[in-house]
Amino acid sequence: MEQLGTTASAGQIQEPMEMQSAYHLIEPLLQNGQRPEAIAHLLTLAERFPDSARIQNDLGVLYYQSGDPEKAFEHYRKAVAMDPENTTFQRNLADFYWVERGDIEEALVLYNQILAKHPNDLETLQALGYLCLSLEKDEDAAFFFNRMLEIEPWNTTAWKALEALTVPASKPALSEGEEASRLFEEVKKCLEAGEKEEAVQILEAIRRRYPENALVFNDLGVLHYHLGNKPKALYYYQKAVRLKPDEASFKKNLADFYLVELDEIEEALKLYLEVLEKNPEDMETLFALGHVCIRLGKREDARFFYNRILDIEPWNVNAQEMLDALGEE
Repeated sequence: MEQLGTTASAGQIQEPMEMQSAYHLIEPLLQNGQRPEAIAHLLTLAERFPDSARIQNDLGVLYYQSGDPEKAFEHYRKAVAMDPENTTFQRNLADFYWVERGDIEEALVLYNQILAKHPNDLETLQALGYLCLSLEKDEDAAFFFNRMLEIEPWNTTAWKALEALTVPASKPALSEGEEASRLFEEVKKCLEAGEKEEAVQILEAIRRRYPENALVFNDLGVLHYHLGNKPKALYYYQKAVRLKPDEASFKKNLADFYLVELDEIEEALKLYLEVLEKNPEDMETLFALGHVCIRLGKREDARFFYNRILDIEPWNVNAQEMLDALGEE
Protein backbone atom coordinates (compact mmCIF):
# COMPACT_ATOMS: atom_id res chain seq x y z
CA MET A 1 0.00 0.00 0.00
CA GLU A 2 2.45 2.64 1.16
CA GLN A 3 5.21 4.07 -1.03
CA LEU A 4 8.17 6.20 -0.07
CA GLY A 5 8.72 9.38 -2.06
CA THR A 6 11.49 9.74 -4.60
CA THR A 7 13.81 12.58 -5.42
CA ALA A 8 12.30 15.54 -7.23
CA SER A 9 11.20 14.77 -10.77
CA ALA A 10 11.04 17.00 -13.82
CA GLY A 11 8.95 20.08 -13.23
CA GLN A 12 9.46 20.01 -9.47
CA ILE A 13 11.74 22.19 -7.39
CA GLN A 14 15.10 20.50 -6.96
CA GLU A 15 15.66 19.34 -3.41
CA PRO A 16 18.46 21.14 -1.53
CA MET A 17 21.76 19.27 -1.40
CA GLU A 18 21.60 19.32 2.40
CA MET A 19 18.31 17.44 2.31
CA GLN A 20 19.61 14.92 -0.23
CA SER A 21 22.66 14.28 1.96
CA ALA A 22 20.42 13.75 4.99
CA TYR A 23 18.42 11.16 3.05
CA HIS A 24 21.63 9.26 2.29
CA LEU A 25 22.09 8.89 6.05
CA ILE A 26 18.50 7.71 6.53
CA GLU A 27 18.56 5.02 3.81
CA PRO A 28 20.84 2.61 5.75
CA LEU A 29 18.49 2.88 8.74
CA LEU A 30 15.56 1.84 6.56
CA GLN A 31 17.53 -1.04 5.05
CA ASN A 32 18.32 -2.30 8.57
CA GLY A 33 14.71 -1.97 9.72
CA GLN A 34 15.52 0.83 12.18
CA ARG A 35 12.24 2.69 11.72
CA PRO A 36 12.22 4.65 15.03
CA GLU A 37 15.67 6.06 14.25
CA ALA A 38 14.63 6.90 10.68
CA ILE A 39 11.48 8.65 11.95
CA ALA A 40 13.54 10.70 14.41
CA HIS A 41 15.87 11.82 11.60
CA LEU A 42 12.94 12.71 9.35
CA LEU A 43 11.22 14.73 12.09
CA THR A 44 14.41 16.76 12.53
CA LEU A 45 14.62 17.17 8.77
CA ALA A 46 10.96 18.29 8.64
CA GLU A 47 11.77 21.15 11.01
CA ARG A 48 14.54 22.34 8.71
CA PHE A 49 12.50 21.84 5.53
CA PRO A 50 8.87 22.50 6.60
CA ASP A 51 7.64 22.76 3.00
CA SER A 52 8.94 19.36 1.87
CA ALA A 53 6.06 17.12 0.81
CA ARG A 54 8.43 14.20 0.36
CA ILE A 55 9.43 14.26 4.03
CA GLN A 56 5.77 14.36 5.10
CA ASN A 57 4.89 11.43 2.84
CA ASP A 58 7.83 9.38 4.06
CA LEU A 59 6.91 10.06 7.68
CA GLY A 60 3.42 8.82 6.84
CA VAL A 61 4.83 5.61 5.37
CA LEU A 62 7.10 4.94 8.34
CA TYR A 63 4.43 5.68 10.93
CA TYR A 64 2.06 3.37 9.06
CA GLN A 65 4.63 0.58 8.98
CA SER A 66 5.25 1.15 12.70
CA GLY A 67 1.58 0.61 13.55
CA ASP A 68 0.60 4.25 14.16
CA PRO A 69 -2.15 4.89 11.56
CA GLU A 70 -3.31 8.22 13.00
CA LYS A 71 0.11 9.83 12.66
CA ALA A 72 0.47 8.24 9.24
CA PHE A 73 -2.82 9.82 8.17
CA GLU A 74 -1.75 13.24 9.43
CA HIS A 75 1.47 13.17 7.40
CA TYR A 76 -0.14 11.69 4.26
CA ARG A 77 -2.63 14.57 4.27
CA LYS A 78 0.13 17.15 4.71
CA ALA A 79 2.07 15.65 1.80
CA VAL A 80 -0.92 15.89 -0.55
CA ALA A 81 -1.72 19.42 0.62
CA MET A 82 1.86 20.49 -0.13
CA ASP A 83 2.14 18.67 -3.47
CA PRO A 84 -1.36 17.83 -4.77
CA GLU A 85 -0.04 16.75 -8.19
CA ASN A 86 2.22 13.97 -6.91
CA THR A 87 0.60 10.63 -7.78
CA THR A 88 2.53 8.65 -5.16
CA PHE A 89 1.37 10.96 -2.38
CA GLN A 90 -2.21 10.95 -3.68
CA ARG A 91 -2.24 7.16 -3.95
CA ASN A 92 -0.88 6.64 -0.45
CA LEU A 93 -3.63 8.85 0.97
CA ALA A 94 -6.29 7.18 -1.19
CA ASP A 95 -5.15 3.72 -0.10
CA PHE A 96 -5.31 4.85 3.53
CA TYR A 97 -8.85 6.20 3.16
CA TRP A 98 -9.96 2.91 1.63
CA VAL A 99 -8.06 0.27 3.60
CA GLU A 100 -7.86 1.87 7.04
CA ARG A 101 -10.91 4.13 7.23
CA GLY A 102 -13.31 2.46 4.84
CA ASP A 103 -13.94 5.93 3.38
CA ILE A 104 -14.55 4.87 -0.19
CA GLU A 105 -15.82 8.25 -1.40
CA GLU A 106 -12.63 10.07 -0.39
CA ALA A 107 -10.53 7.28 -1.88
CA LEU A 108 -12.43 7.44 -5.17
CA VAL A 109 -11.95 11.20 -5.43
CA LEU A 110 -8.19 10.79 -5.18
CA TYR A 111 -7.95 7.76 -7.45
CA ASN A 112 -10.02 9.52 -10.12
CA GLN A 113 -7.83 12.62 -9.84
CA ILE A 114 -4.82 10.45 -10.58
CA LEU A 115 -6.50 8.73 -13.54
CA ALA A 116 -7.64 12.05 -14.99
CA LYS A 117 -4.00 13.04 -15.51
CA HIS A 118 -2.45 9.59 -15.73
CA PRO A 119 -4.99 7.28 -17.43
CA ASN A 120 -2.40 4.50 -17.77
CA ASP A 121 -1.40 4.39 -14.10
CA LEU A 122 -1.48 0.65 -13.43
CA GLU A 123 -1.38 0.84 -9.64
CA THR A 124 -4.40 3.13 -9.57
CA LEU A 125 -6.32 0.99 -12.06
CA GLN A 126 -5.56 -2.06 -9.93
CA ALA A 127 -6.67 -0.31 -6.73
CA LEU A 128 -9.93 0.74 -8.38
CA GLY A 129 -10.48 -2.81 -9.61
CA TYR A 130 -10.14 -4.25 -6.12
CA LEU A 131 -12.20 -1.43 -4.63
CA CYS A 132 -15.05 -2.23 -7.03
CA LEU A 133 -14.64 -5.91 -6.22
CA SER A 134 -15.06 -5.15 -2.51
CA LEU A 135 -18.30 -3.30 -3.33
CA GLU A 136 -19.55 -6.28 -5.38
CA LYS A 137 -19.49 -4.13 -8.53
CA ASP A 138 -18.00 -6.90 -10.61
CA GLU A 139 -18.63 -5.26 -13.99
CA ASP A 140 -16.84 -2.09 -12.92
CA ALA A 141 -14.01 -4.17 -11.49
CA ALA A 142 -13.70 -6.04 -14.79
CA PHE A 143 -13.49 -2.70 -16.64
CA PHE A 144 -10.44 -1.62 -14.64
CA PHE A 145 -8.69 -4.99 -14.87
CA ASN A 146 -9.33 -5.10 -18.64
CA ARG A 147 -7.94 -1.58 -18.92
CA MET A 148 -4.76 -2.85 -17.23
CA LEU A 149 -4.47 -5.59 -19.84
CA GLU A 150 -4.84 -3.09 -22.67
CA ILE A 151 -1.75 -1.34 -21.30
CA GLU A 152 0.14 -4.45 -20.18
CA PRO A 153 -1.27 -7.61 -21.82
CA TRP A 154 1.03 -9.84 -19.74
CA ASN A 155 -0.10 -8.48 -16.36
CA THR A 156 -0.75 -11.63 -14.29
CA THR A 157 -2.51 -9.76 -11.48
CA ALA A 158 -5.15 -8.46 -13.87
CA TRP A 159 -5.54 -11.86 -15.53
CA LYS A 160 -6.06 -13.62 -12.22
CA ALA A 161 -8.54 -11.01 -11.04
CA LEU A 162 -10.56 -11.40 -14.24
CA GLU A 163 -10.47 -15.19 -13.96
CA ALA A 164 -11.88 -14.87 -10.45
CA LEU A 165 -14.66 -12.63 -11.78
CA THR A 166 -15.58 -14.92 -14.64
CA VAL A 167 -18.57 -17.08 -13.70
CA PRO A 168 -20.33 -18.91 -16.58
CA ALA A 169 -23.90 -17.69 -17.09
CA SER A 170 -25.24 -21.25 -16.94
CA LYS A 171 -24.14 -21.59 -13.31
CA PRO A 172 -26.40 -20.43 -10.46
CA ALA A 173 -25.30 -17.45 -8.41
CA LEU A 174 -22.77 -18.34 -5.77
CA SER A 175 -23.81 -18.36 -2.15
CA GLU A 176 -21.88 -16.15 0.25
CA GLY A 177 -19.80 -19.11 1.43
CA GLU A 178 -19.09 -20.28 -2.12
CA GLU A 179 -18.09 -16.77 -3.19
CA ALA A 180 -15.66 -16.50 -0.28
CA SER A 181 -14.23 -19.93 -1.13
CA ARG A 182 -13.69 -18.86 -4.75
CA LEU A 183 -11.80 -15.76 -3.67
CA PHE A 184 -9.71 -17.77 -1.21
CA GLU A 185 -8.73 -20.03 -4.11
CA GLU A 186 -7.38 -16.96 -5.92
CA VAL A 187 -5.40 -16.06 -2.81
CA LYS A 188 -3.96 -19.58 -2.79
CA LYS A 189 -2.89 -19.25 -6.44
CA CYS A 190 -1.14 -15.96 -5.69
CA LEU A 191 0.73 -17.49 -2.77
CA GLU A 192 1.78 -20.49 -4.83
CA ALA A 193 3.21 -18.02 -7.36
CA GLY A 194 5.00 -16.10 -4.59
CA GLU A 195 2.81 -13.02 -5.12
CA LYS A 196 2.20 -12.03 -1.49
CA GLU A 197 1.27 -8.40 -2.19
CA GLU A 198 -1.40 -9.50 -4.68
CA ALA A 199 -2.70 -12.01 -2.14
CA VAL A 200 -3.02 -9.22 0.43
CA GLN A 201 -5.01 -7.12 -2.07
CA ILE A 202 -7.50 -9.95 -2.65
CA LEU A 203 -7.77 -10.67 1.07
CA GLU A 204 -8.49 -6.99 1.73
CA ALA A 205 -11.30 -7.20 -0.82
CA ILE A 206 -12.68 -10.29 0.95
CA ARG A 207 -12.38 -8.50 4.30
CA ARG A 208 -14.48 -5.62 3.01
CA ARG A 209 -17.13 -7.97 1.68
CA TYR A 210 -17.17 -10.36 4.65
CA PRO A 211 -16.10 -8.30 7.71
CA GLU A 212 -17.01 -11.09 10.16
CA ASN A 213 -14.89 -13.76 8.45
CA ALA A 214 -12.19 -14.62 11.00
CA LEU A 215 -10.14 -16.63 8.49
CA VAL A 216 -9.55 -13.48 6.41
CA PHE A 217 -8.10 -11.66 9.40
CA ASN A 218 -5.92 -14.61 10.39
CA ASP A 219 -4.54 -14.94 6.85
CA LEU A 220 -3.90 -11.20 6.65
CA GLY A 221 -1.99 -11.53 9.91
CA VAL A 222 0.15 -14.34 8.50
CA LEU A 223 0.90 -12.44 5.29
CA HIS A 224 1.69 -9.14 6.98
CA TYR A 225 4.00 -11.02 9.35
CA HIS A 226 5.90 -12.53 6.42
CA LEU A 227 6.01 -9.11 4.74
CA GLY A 228 7.63 -7.66 7.87
CA ASN A 229 4.70 -5.55 9.07
CA LYS A 230 4.49 -6.96 12.60
CA PRO A 231 2.20 -4.30 14.15
CA LYS A 232 -0.39 -4.99 11.48
CA ALA A 233 0.09 -8.75 11.84
CA LEU A 234 -0.65 -8.47 15.56
CA TYR A 235 -3.81 -6.43 14.90
CA TYR A 236 -5.16 -9.03 12.47
CA TYR A 237 -4.24 -12.00 14.69
CA GLN A 238 -6.08 -10.39 17.61
CA LYS A 239 -9.11 -9.62 15.44
CA ALA A 240 -9.27 -13.23 14.19
CA VAL A 241 -9.27 -14.57 17.76
CA ARG A 242 -11.98 -12.09 18.80
CA LEU A 243 -14.18 -13.16 15.90
CA LYS A 244 -13.64 -16.90 16.40
CA PRO A 245 -12.22 -17.58 19.87
CA ASP A 246 -12.64 -21.36 19.63
CA GLU A 247 -10.42 -21.76 16.56
CA ALA A 248 -7.18 -23.37 17.78
CA SER A 249 -5.00 -22.31 14.84
CA PHE A 250 -5.89 -18.62 15.30
CA LYS A 251 -5.09 -18.77 19.01
CA LYS A 252 -1.79 -20.54 18.33
CA ASN A 253 -0.76 -17.87 15.83
CA LEU A 254 -1.49 -15.13 18.35
CA ALA A 255 0.21 -17.03 21.17
CA ASP A 256 3.30 -17.62 19.02
CA PHE A 257 3.43 -13.89 18.23
CA TYR A 258 3.15 -12.95 21.91
CA LEU A 259 5.92 -15.39 22.78
CA VAL A 260 8.39 -14.84 19.93
CA GLU A 261 7.91 -11.17 19.03
CA LEU A 262 6.71 -9.50 22.23
CA ASP A 263 8.15 -11.81 24.89
CA GLU A 264 4.76 -11.68 26.64
CA ILE A 265 5.06 -15.14 28.14
CA GLU A 266 2.00 -14.93 30.40
CA GLU A 267 -0.29 -13.93 27.52
CA ALA A 268 1.12 -16.71 25.36
CA LEU A 269 0.79 -19.28 28.15
CA LYS A 270 -2.85 -18.36 28.71
CA LEU A 271 -3.69 -18.90 25.04
CA TYR A 272 -1.76 -22.18 24.74
CA LEU A 273 -3.55 -23.59 27.79
CA GLU A 274 -6.93 -22.57 26.34
CA VAL A 275 -6.05 -24.45 23.14
CA LEU A 276 -4.88 -27.51 25.07
CA GLU A 277 -8.05 -27.60 27.19
CA LYS A 278 -10.14 -28.29 24.08
CA ASN A 279 -7.43 -30.07 22.08
CA PRO A 280 -5.47 -32.16 24.63
CA GLU A 281 -3.45 -33.96 21.94
CA ASP A 282 -2.43 -30.89 19.94
CA MET A 283 1.26 -31.57 19.32
CA GLU A 284 2.26 -28.02 18.39
CA THR A 285 0.73 -26.67 21.59
CA LEU A 286 2.35 -29.34 23.75
CA PHE A 287 5.74 -28.48 22.25
CA ALA A 288 5.12 -24.76 22.72
CA LEU A 289 4.16 -25.27 26.36
CA GLY A 290 7.27 -27.36 26.93
CA HIS A 291 9.44 -24.55 25.54
CA VAL A 292 7.60 -21.92 27.61
CA CYS A 293 8.14 -23.93 30.78
CA ILE A 294 11.87 -24.17 30.02
CA ARG A 295 12.02 -20.39 29.61
CA LEU A 296 10.26 -20.00 32.95
CA GLY A 297 12.67 -22.42 34.60
CA LYS A 298 9.88 -24.94 35.27
CA ARG A 299 11.77 -28.06 34.24
CA GLU A 300 9.33 -30.58 35.73
CA ASP A 301 6.41 -28.97 33.93
CA ALA A 302 8.42 -29.03 30.70
CA ARG A 303 9.08 -32.76 31.19
CA PHE A 304 5.36 -33.32 31.71
CA PHE A 305 4.51 -31.81 28.30
CA TYR A 306 7.30 -33.64 26.43
CA ASN A 307 6.29 -36.92 28.08
CA ARG A 308 2.70 -36.21 27.05
CA ILE A 309 3.90 -35.94 23.45
CA LEU A 310 5.62 -39.34 23.76
CA ASP A 311 2.43 -40.84 25.19
CA ILE A 312 0.70 -39.82 21.97
CA GLU A 313 3.64 -40.40 19.59
CA PRO A 314 6.22 -42.74 21.18
CA TRP A 315 8.44 -42.32 18.11
CA ASN A 316 8.65 -38.50 18.35
CA VAL A 317 12.39 -37.82 18.16
CA ASN A 318 12.17 -34.10 18.97
CA ALA A 319 10.32 -34.69 22.24
CA GLN A 320 12.80 -37.40 23.24
CA GLU A 321 15.74 -35.09 22.49
CA MET A 322 14.21 -32.35 24.64
CA LEU A 323 13.74 -34.81 27.52
CA ASP A 324 17.32 -36.03 27.14
CA ALA A 325 18.58 -32.44 27.21
CA LEU A 326 16.56 -31.73 30.36
CA GLY A 327 17.98 -34.84 31.98
CA GLU A 328 21.54 -33.77 31.25
CA GLU A 329 21.17 -30.30 32.78
